[in-house]
Amino acid sequence: MDMTWKIYTRGTIFPHSFSLSFKAHQLSEKLIGFNFLAFFYINIEDKLWWAWKEDDVLFLGASILKRCETKRGQERDFKKFDEFCKRALKAADKVRRMDLGKFSDRELLGLYDYIYKESANAHGLMNPYIDVIDVVFEDFLMEKIKTELKAATEAEALNVYKELTVPSCLTYLIREEEDIIRGIISGKSVGEIAKTIFKKYWWISLGWENMHPHSEQYFAKKITKHFKLKNLAERLGKIKSYGREIKNKRKIIIKQYGLSKNIAYWLDVLDELAYYHDVRKEMQMRTVYASHQVLEEISKRIGIPVKNLLWFWEDEVKEFLLNKSFDREELENRKKAFFSVVYKGSTSWLSGEKALSESKKYIGLENGKHDLVREFRGFAASKGMVRSKVKVCAGYVEALKKVKKGEILVCGMTTPDYVPAMRKASAIITDEGGITCHAAIISRELGIPCVVGTKVATQVLHDGDLVEVDANVGIIRILNN
Repeated sequence: MDMTWKIYTRGTIFPHSFSLSFKAHQLSEKLIGFNFLAFFYINIEDKLWWAWKEDDVLFLGASILKRCETKRGQERDFKKFDEFCKRALKAADKVRRMDLGKFSDRELLGLYDYIYKESANAHGLMNPYIDVIDVVFEDFLMEKIKTELKAATEAEALNVYKELTVPSCLTYLIREEEDIIRGIISGKSVGEIAKTIFKKYWWISLGWENMHPHSEQYFAKKITKHFKLKNLAERLGKIKSYGREIKNKRKIIIKQYGLSKNIAYWLDVLDELAYYHDVRKEMQMRTVYASHQVLEEISKRIGIPVKNLLWFWEDEVKEFLLNKSFDREELENRKKAFFSVVYKGSTSWLSGEKALSESKKYIGLENGKHDLVREFRGFAASKGMVRSKVKVCAGYVEALKKVKKGEILVCGMTTPDYVPAMRKASAIITDEGGITCHAAIISRELGIPCVVGTKVATQVLHDGDLVEVDANVGIIRILNN
């Protein structure tokens, strides 16, 4: 298939975890008036590549920006986000509270269909919308700012852009801390606060590679540590004033450089998109977790470990339960390599050696392709400069195991389950992402340098390379390797 792809990399995202998003893709045309010609999913051992046709991404990106040009168009789409997410989360919570052991086999399988029916619109609309806008929004807004800053140098325009595009919304990590501090200041006990926090944030450890939610006991330990901190009222005040201070700073910069109301308008759109990044993440993880709970019950009934069932699509798992069978040979093939492509609405897949062979046509598996590169760049998402050794991680599991205090985390893109590793890192470099991506926002909150959207970091860098990260301008320099 001769075409250019917009490729994303992750640690393994199992077919079962990907099922909801994979199936909901077919709804794109109904929901946003456009359907992707082609996309693929390739997993080789512990690394995943997935991609859309690049022309499709740019076409849809232009369409979304057009929709957001007016307040009415923007609000129409975001209203759908809210409506679809509310429906999806309601269904996920309903399944989470169920005693699945009381269901018959067919009733249990019916829950797969129920979760999909209730969450498909949320996945089908928000997944392409937010991922695509991440690709196109930066260049779009940067060009607008550069056009208005006619006499500015490239470096000056970039600096203004970076100062203006810090989102004013709080992530769920900061909102969680805010709720903990409020509980402590109001005089509630550790147990009382833990119950409230667990109810709102039990899901924040979940990721595409991780289906282990936090427990109430986890939050109790975290809250106990907060009781020992000083100046909680001061910290709460900073959190409460964060958004206001960002917006006030923007007003000053806009006035200083004589920027138009149109720039201010698109910065408001940026804030909305950053907020919906978090909303989507919660929707994704909670609905995928509900599906995972059904899988765990099926695992008990047929005596096959969950870790093995994860390598199969939901429809395949249904057959295993109904027929009390399991394809062990196919399991071993998929652990080695699994390839699936959708083209013009038709889906096909391969496993094992056949998948490995076909994958080479879509992704570069050659070694040494980037060994001569000594410097590359991306978008400077969080300011600062660091020199340290890097750890290149295919997923959050590798990140947790490999990254030591003060090292630089290099990965395709971060997700909520990366946060413990991010806290240890002195800087973050990613292949993907933009100003509203998870890595960009969390790095700002942690106060560590971050460069996103390099496209090649995981291919150029190797564990142990000594690297200089200049996140003031977005340049990565390899000092030795």
